This record gives sequence, structure tokens and C-alpha cells, in this order.
Amino acid sequence: MTNSVQGIFWRSFNKVAAAVDKEQTYAARMPSTVHYTITFTDEYGDEHVTSLLSVEYKSHCVKGSSDAACQTYPDFTKQTLMEHAESVNQSLGALPRGAIENKYVWTVGTEYNAGGVAQKAGSLKDEDDKDQKWMTYPKDWKAVKSGTPLSTPVDQLEYRLDRQIIPDGCKGKDITGKITTVQYGLCMFIQIENPGVQKALKVQYFYNPRTTSTSANELETHVVSGQTSGFNKPRINDAANKVLPDDPLYLVTVQDLQLDRVWNPSDGDVSKMFIGEDVTKLDACSKRGLCDFDTGMCDCFSGYSGIRCDDQNAIAYSY
Repeated sequence: MTNSVQGIFWRSFNKVAAAVDKEQTYAARMPSTVHYTITFTDEYGDEHVTSLLSVEYKSHCVKGSSDAACQTYPDFTKQTLMEHAESVNQSLGALPRGAIENKYVWTVGTEYNAGGVAQKAGSLKDEDDKDQKWMTYPKDWKAVKSGTPLSTPVDQLEYRLDRQIIPDGCKGKDITGKITTVQYGLCMFIQIENPGVQKALKVQYFYNPRTTSTSANELETHVVSGQTSGFNKPRINDAANKVLPDDPLYLVTVQDLQLDRVWNPSDGDVSKMFIGEDVTKLDACSKRGLCDFDTGMCDCFSGYSGIRCDDQNAIAYSY
């Protein structure tokens, strides 16, 4: 299989704060509405940037009998899993020059109550027949939300999200602890049909921290901005990914998921390998055209087309 899959994982946060000043410390960098773009870099080094996208976060502190609990997580009441998946899918599809020829986007999310406890995803059950506290779009949308997804779920290789590439941190973790952990509230999986392992997608973001509180006025601070830099090096369930749950430095992570993909027997009894070669090491113009290195464009041979000459139009004859 020559396509590749990358993950963009958005963290959830929490902290037990004993006093108002601790709430202010927590709120200083916690996300609210996060505005971001995704940059795709092709094999020639050209960068293609999507339109501005967003992730709506809910950040609040609730006073208890002895302390205040603070939680920050993607708010699916304001922006659904379907809206996240479809907006990313459309933005990538609108990149100029057909930078990404074909793509498919899945999203996985967890909904929480006011105390940061992950909620059941409808009547879904996990592998152990226990209540599942996370859902996948588009596969689970109709069962959980009783609505019709914009993208029709299809149980075939090109349209099925491999469960093996979903990190444990995406699977309905409560955001109530104090020790280092991995807790993602929103996970995006982007399949790119361009051949080879693509360069890491780059997420550039900014937001104005805003946290509500039952014991103080709404806390709003200066604008925070940042961006990802390459792939996250540890594998998806590596302990090295664990950080303190109140550390917003690792708001979003981009992950190469090729090594975690597993062949599904439902797709045939002859298993196939998933490509591991970097896109820059593949043949120019797919050996089906000549590369103009001044412009970065391929002059495709008869019968082939596309930015990489990797589309065969029909049987063609040259005279």
C-alpha cells in the first residue's frame, strides 16, 4: 500500500487548584477557541497551506467543598466531530495544484461531564463488551448521534480507520488525575493517497486563553501562538508521550502512523505491506514523465497525468 496516514492529536487538560491564584496560573495558557492552519509540504519542498480552521475548547474551573477542579477540553456541543472531519477534508482538498490528490479524514473524540469524567458513547461497546467512551466519525455517527453523516462510512480498506493506529489516549480517558498521562480529547487521522511517507503536516495555531470559574471572574490573558515541528518521535503508546495534565506546551501533536498500521484480513487473504519509504526517495514523476527542476513540474508521458504522473488515463499510443 503506497498511501500513508498521519495523526493530529489535540490534548485535554485538567488541574486541581486550591485557590483563585492557582486557577489564574492554570488559565494563563489554556486554550479556548484555537485557530489553526495545516501546511502540507510536497516532495519538491513547496508548502501548501489550508484555510483557517478552528477547534472550540471549553475551559472552566468549578469550586468544590475543599478545592476547585479545572478542566479544558474540545467542546463538541459547539463544534462536532463531523464538523472537524469535514472542514479538514474540504480544506485539504482545496489546496492548489492538486497537492493532495486524494485524502480521507476520520475523527475520534471523547465527551466529558463537568467533572472531567468521560461519558458513554451511546450504546457502543469496546472489545471487552464494556461501555465505550469514545466514538469515531463517520463510522459511529449514526449510532451515537442518530443522524446521517455527510461522509458515508464504508467498510473497505480505503475508508476504514484502523483501530490499531488509535492511541490509548484517544479512547475515553477521564481528565481527573494529577500525574503525567496522555489524554487526547480530539484525534484527527488523515490518509494521504500521494505515494510514499509524506513529510509531516505542520499545524500553526493561535488562541486567546479564556477560562470561566465559579469562584472568580472569567480569566482572560494574552494571545498564545505556536506550531508543530516534524513528527512526534515516540510511537503512539510510548510512555515518553506522557506529560503533566496541566502543561499546555504540548497542545497538539503530529504523528506518523505508518509503523502502527496492520493489514486487515477482511481486505484479502494475501497481506500487503504498507510503504515505509520517504517521499523524497521515490522516483521523480513516478518514472512516467520528465521533471522540470526549475519549475518543479512533471511533463508526463502519453497516457499519464497528475502532479506526479501517477494517474493512468487510458491505454494510449504514441506515434
